[in-house]
Amino acid sequence: MRNFLSALALLVLVAGCHKNDVDIAELDTNTFDADHPGVTAFITVDTVVTQSYGQGTLYKQLVTLQVHPELFPAASAYKLAAIELTVPDTTFFYSSNTPGNIFVLPNYLVEPGTEYCYRFKLTVGDELVGSKELCAVAQL
Repeated sequence: MRNFLSALALLVLVAGCHKNDVDIAELDTNTFDADHPGVTAFITVDTVVTQSYGQGTLYKQLVTLQVHPELFPAASAYKLAAIELTVPDTTFFYSSNTPGNIFVLPNYLVEPGTEYCYRFKLTVGDELVGSKELCAVAQL
């Protein structure tokens, strides 16, 4: 009987050894992983351009962003706050009803050759789900 119990215990140990083997290469579904093969950020910056306006005497910097709601855990409405850090207390708010989830942040009265910095905050409900900072020099 003792040999039978010893054999049974050994069989249980051996059978359970490979039960939870994890293939690390297949763990690529977490969008927060640096090795994620797809889009890894809730917010991506598409373009930053500087344009003249007002008969060429004034300049504006346009930052084009895209929000990726397909990465949210569930379909939700969201809000994007764009804070221009170079000029204090300049904040723009956007909601999720923009076609293609593409937003254009216009920053007026920029000076060519000057660096402007922005912080973008993405919230779903009251929860901050993404944040990104960007600095870009206004240049024609």
